[in-house]
Amino acid sequence: MLVVPLIALGQDSKPIAKFSFEKETFQQNEPIYALDESYSPEGYKITKREWSCLINGKKKTGANLTKLLNNVKPGKIEVTLRVKDQRGIWS
Repeated sequence: MLVVPLIALGQDSKPIAKFSFEKETFQQNEPIYALDESYSPEGYKITKREWSCLINGKKKTGANLTKLLNNVKPGKIEVTLRVKDQRGIWS
């Protein structure tokens, strides 16, 4: 018996938002860079990125993570990413 995943039947899949940091901790005033590994399983181009950061209870959102994290005070920062592909579908 052959089992075919639903995605193979032509259903549109959402793009995958994926990122990693070059290290786990950073010093104050040190630039923070993330490696964006986002992709579309169907090969569509990623056209937009929306980063969200929860910093000391305040949420910041923008297209550029480095700018969002510029001059932040030491502490725990939660970072999320969502991406949109050329079809207009968000992750």
